[in-house]
Amino acid sequence: MTPVSRIERGLRALVPALKNPRFWGAQVLVIAVPATHQHLERLALAAGNPIDFLPIALLWLPLIYTALTFGFAGSIASSLLALLASSPTWLVMQNAALRWEEILTVVLAAAASSLIGRQVDSRREAQRTTQAYAEYAVRSHEEERRQLSLDLHDDSIQTLASACHELDILKDSSSSAQSRLPEVRRSVADVIQRLRDVSVALHPPVLDDMGVVSALRGLLADYEQKGIFVGQLAVTGEQRRLPQDRELTIFRIAQEALRNIVRHGKATRVRVGVAFAVREVVLEVVDDGIGFDVLALRNQGGRHMGLLSMKERAEMIGGRLELSSKPGKGTRVTARLPLFSRLD
Repeated sequence: MTPVSRIERGLRALVPALKNPRFWGAQVLVIAVPATHQHLERLALAAGNPIDFLPIALLWLPLIYTALTFGFAGSIASSLLALLASSPTWLVMQNAALRWEEILTVVLAAAASSLIGRQVDSRREAQRTTQAYAEYAVRSHEEERRQLSLDLHDDSIQTLASACHELDILKDSSSSAQSRLPEVRRSVADVIQRLRDVSVALHPPVLDDMGVVSALRGLLADYEQKGIFVGQLAVTGEQRRLPQDRELTIFRIAQEALRNIVRHGKATRVRVGVAFAVREVVLEVVDDGIGFDVLALRNQGGRHMGLLSMKERAEMIGGRLELSSKPGKGTRVTARLPLFSRLD
């Protein structure tokens, strides 16, 4: 990497810090400490009473804070400003030993800030890499499920549908086996329905074609059609298509929440809410089931795989999952998911 490209990369990394008020607050302190130092120095010289302690060491505070918060780019900018703001004092100081002591203090603070900034950037880069690998694994897994769904639909289901059609033709023919044809057809129809259920569970085609709202509506209708519970879908805000990974995350969290209701909740009514905002979408699944003690679950480690799966899916895209429930009072699952990545 050439020096010019390094400078350009550093400037691009500094842009988020320049937009943050906390960065400028730290820079005010970087300037205020040397300014106070110089003022006290002048007062001491005017009074003919040189002093041995001046608060130049307080520069450590804003420099380390900037490094921890804004990384290497922020630490370099603050360190250069600290050196520039402190240099006038060194030019007028009469005590050479004190001058070098203060220079050493500022240089050490700047060097420590830079090293910490590099470590912070390294950790953040490692986290981004880990997140990228995790997202890639999820995308690969979902792509496999989607392909399996297509294979089931285009191969097995179509074959069985053709068999049903042939059985309908044979039903009108004269044969001693005619009495068994309706039973055979019912069996084949059951297989088709089960395969369709598996196909939809793996990856509902409507999610790609119509979006997450239509997919959730179909999911609730399926449970209601089977008589498991009465479902209601409520949509607020400006309904629109979302990035594919966001829609998939919303659907999978809702799907897992509904599965938990069927397995454990014993609910008769379920409400699924989707609220579209400018920068986030909020998914809410509420049931009137038996509920449970959230605190007791956490004390047990909270290793319920369904809840863990929902939590990990939300956090993987920078969101968060909230769970509230009481015995006999039902359960509420709320997922707040950003529409855009933190890096966008």
